Amino acid sequence: MEAIKRILLATDLSEDCRNAYNYAFDLASALNGQIALLHVIVPKPLSSPLEMRINKLLGKGSFESIMQDYENDARSVLIGKRKEVDIIKDALAKFRASLAKFSDSVGDKGAGTDNPPPDDEILVNTGDVVEEILSVAEEQKSDLIILSTHARSSEEAAVSKTVQDVLRQARVPVTLVPPVRI
Repeated sequence: MEAIKRILLATDLSEDCRNAYNYAFDLASALNGQIALLHVIVPKPLSSPLEMRINKLLGKGSFESIMQDYENDARSVLIGKRKEVDIIKDALAKFRASLAKFSDSVGDKGAGTDNPPPDDEILVNTGDVVEEILSVAEEQKSDLIILSTHARSSEEAAVSKTVQDVLRQARVPVTLVPPVRI
């Protein structure tokens, strides 16, 4: 088994993912690994009669431009959401503090002082969730994919079709992290 150095954490930015964030950053810290955070926006097809009419009136290029602006705005909102950004920032701070503490404890001779903290990435992609997770995992040369399950009740965690599909198709190990129980 090869060392885990690159971790992909795919998230829907829900509260249920908090435990997965913490787990991923704790694991990356322990392994001196890198993390990429991925959120996938599912494109909305032209489904309503109004959208189809607007597309006809404006022309395909103009409508696509408006939809692209909408998507960019959605990305900004997702990245800028206070609650989720706080979770990510807290986890990043914890991760970096852990690396700094390790570097201080091993001194100038330790690996931690010669290697800068890993480049953490936040990716917001558009497309099919499963395809994007698998594609990014391959592009990033991820050694592990971390996903969160969702709580339906205090007794069970839901494993979505998306999670099941990633488990079936992934070429690297996948870890499922349940939400925190209150």
